[in-house]
Amino acid sequence: MARTWLLGIVAVAACGGHRVEVAPSPSPEAAIDAFMAAVAEKNVARMAQFWGNANGSAAETGQPPDYSKRMDIMLAYLQGTSYKIVGGAASSQAGSRANGLDTLRVEVSRPQCSAQLPFALVRTRTQRWVIQSFDLAVVGGLSRPCAGKTP
Repeated sequence: MARTWLLGIVAVAACGGHRVEVAPSPSPEAAIDAFMAAVAEKNVARMAQFWGNANGSAAETGQPPDYSKRMDIMLAYLQGTSYKIVGGAASSQAGSRANGLDTLRVEVSRPQCSAQLPFALVRTRTQRWVIQSFDLAVVGGLSRPCAGKTP
């Protein structure tokens, strides 16, 4: 009986909860760079380390419950693109970074076109920056060009 109890404790300890080791992102720019590098590598698990909300990355929190599916969709839209951070968004308020929020304009390009889209970023409780949102429709998909300009 004591042996069964000990095996149960070992099994629970081995599970370790939902803790995920995530890479640092000390600035909004670093979060975008790491996210887009993960896109280039087609690594959705790594993408989830740099996308989330103020509570943490999707990889850390497991939220939203369908985050894995969202990463797959983002990868489908973004694979084969290049990017360049071109500056803060026109709507970005001075001092917002100090308050844990930032918006950066990112030019995303593929052979057919390029488009600028705002990436909204938030600083997490652990002082990491993650991407909170951006508009995939602006980028377009493989079957249609983006809504931006043609190079």
